[in-house]
Amino acid sequence: MSKRLALIIGNEEFDDPDLSRLASPLKDTFDFSRVLRKENIGGFDEVVVVANETVHQLNLIIADFYANKEKDDLLVLYYSGHGILDNKGKLFLAAKDTNRNMLRATAVNAFSLVEEINDSPSKRKVVILDCCHSGAFASGSKGVIKEKVGTGSIFEGDGYGRVVLTASDSIEFAFDGGKIVGLARNSIFTRFLIEGLEYGAADIDSDGQITLDELYDYVFEKVRQTTSLQTPQKWAYRQEGRIIIARNPSYSIDIFDLPPDLLSALKSPFVDLRIGAANVLGNMLNDPKTYKVAHTSLLHLCKDQVSQVANVAIHLLGDELNEKMSETQTSYTQSTMKDVICLNCHSLRETDMSIPCPVCGSQKYLTGYYYQHEIQSIKKVAFLAIVFLVMITGLTIALYSTFFLK
Repeated sequence: MSKRLALIIGNEEFDDPDLSRLASPLKDTFDFSRVLRKENIGGFDEVVVVANETVHQLNLIIADFYANKEKDDLLVLYYSGHGILDNKGKLFLAAKDTNRNMLRATAVNAFSLVEEINDSPSKRKVVILDCCHSGAFASGSKGVIKEKVGTGSIFEGDGYGRVVLTASDSIEFAFDGGKIVGLARNSIFTRFLIEGLEYGAADIDSDGQITLDELYDYVFEKVRQTTSLQTPQKWAYRQEGRIIIARNPSYSIDIFDLPPDLLSALKSPFVDLRIGAANVLGNMLNDPKTYKVAHTSLLHLCKDQVSQVANVAIHLLGDELNEKMSETQTSYTQSTMKDVICLNCHSLRETDMSIPCPVCGSQKYLTGYYYQHEIQSIKKVAFLAIVFLVMITGLTIALYSTFFLK
């Protein structure tokens, strides 16, 4: 049985002072992985998230990701961080310990990555790069290049069924959301990737499925509407058929299957008509042939802005709705708790908090969902403490000068 697998890599902190720190990669990785995990959207069987890792660890993780896969498996590799070109025009993806003067030894070589992709038997491989490709970095960007990189030829390889999406490929910035002030925001490219999937906006033909081509078209238009300085790119190599990247969570079957009169009543501005339609749907729950469409429509009515209508729908669904909400809450809690960051080595993993960190053995974790918030809170507390100490010191000096130096 084929699987849907994703490796999400984000690097925003770098040991090399010439590589500027980025504001969004960690948030990009969390949010994009969250959407891929959701059963009603990405439905991926496994999503591995890696943040601020060394090049040695990244190469091992990438090799493991592509090894021993089946030909029908869907493999998605996503990278958010700095992209760097050496003086021969070769592309490298920066790791935490990357040194710009020793790229071959300290960064992920794009050609080595292509070899791993070539060796994988899967015929459905997707690479998404939210980075630029240069050694000249500017504030608020993920690099800027001086000439066209040719990402298409770099990732062509000799395998089948490969699609590459990039934030840009020419003399452009891959904008990172500005300076590191306050809570991080998604980069422009990843923001629209997530938006297109999470809200179903990329389902251009409204068939309930989001293909990779539809997702790219949506992101391209949104990015170009937002800034003229960035142009997303797409390359496909020997692609066989459509690649379905996600489902449209907003897709509703009632438009096609409900009787026209009942559908008109559901959309009526009159409350009584909508309540009457809800009661009809309640009766339809008893018929196996109409249960699905009635159930879906009542779930939509539970969100009606008029509480009278919403309460009728909730009452008709009864215990089933309460059970569904309980399961959703439990699933959300478990999913949030899986994403943790080790406070000792700062590696990000999807794991049980009771299990020691596989990198350093520590059991001191911080849940990834609250990571950015906690960091900002710590900074605020430290700032207030410094201000308080300065005030106390000033007051002490003033009192000493007043009473003892006269």
